[in-house]
Amino acid sequence: MKIEILRSVAGVDFSYPKGKTVEIDKERAEKLIKAGHAKPAGEQKATKTAPENATTKRKTPAKKKSDD
Repeated sequence: MKIEILRSVAGVDFSYPKGKTVEIDKERAEKLIKAGHAKPAGEQKATKTAPENATTKRKTPAKKKSDD
C-alpha cells in the first residue's frame, strides 16, 4: 500500500521521514494511518481553518452605572 508520511516515525526495522511517500505492507500502513502518522497517498490532508467571519477580538461589556 502506498502512503504519505505526515509525521516522522521509526520502529525497530523502519524509519520514515515526514513528507515521504512510501510503498509498505497493508498491515503496517493501516496502523500508521490509524495512529495519525500517515495518510493514503494521493489524498488531501484535512486542515483546520477558521471561518472567514471569525474574529480574534472580544467585545468588552459596557460598564454598569452604579446607583449611589
